[in-house]
Amino acid sequence: MIRDGLGAVPVAVGPTFVCHVIPLTPLPPGHIEPTSLDLAADELEWARPGGHRLLPRRFFRGAGRVCISERTQDAVCNGYAQLFDDGAIELVGTVWTDLDSPDGQPVLYPGLYEGSLHEHGMPSVTRAWTRLGLTGPLWLSVSLVGLGTGHVAIPDAITRRNGFWPLRESVPGIMGVPMQLDSMGEATPSALRPTLDALIRALSAQARI
Repeated sequence: MIRDGLGAVPVAVGPTFVCHVIPLTPLPPGHIEPTSLDLAADELEWARPGGHRLLPRRFFRGAGRVCISERTQDAVCNGYAQLFDDGAIELVGTVWTDLDSPDGQPVLYPGLYEGSLHEHGMPSVTRAWTRLGLTGPLWLSVSLVGLGTGHVAIPDAITRRNGFWPLRESVPGIMGVPMQLDSMGEATPSALRPTLDALIRALSAQARI
């Protein structure tokens, strides 16, 4: 949906990580006061999805709130955090970078997204949920969309040095398997490790086809 123009805002072309945090029992529409939504959105400004700093302003999307990064010259953004009025949260961030590119094509570094998710994303979501009076249980998943030509940097299992593998346009995205957690306090790096590892393994298999 992000790549079909159905996301909250247009995002830049390229691999995009999407983290979904969904209350297992969504709150009824209108249950959350607008002031609480604003306070929760204040916390999401620090989420840095994909490492992109979000602006200290937001706009309305239905009854929810959306915080976005600066727009590019093409009027698209590289990241945003969307808060729905039922308490669900979506963190969207593009992750193209040309660091160490073997042939000048873009390279996807999954580790860059993972570090930002642990350091900024999950703590911001936890604080936002606290503002809404939510703790859990919840569904949490991480997906990757917008794949195309380029490379993915995958560390070698033994040396841990990056190998650069070409991406295939025939696989536009990889959907993560949702995890059920009892509370946001369980959304730790070790808890997220299996779902992120599964994405990287899927990327690895897709790149080696």
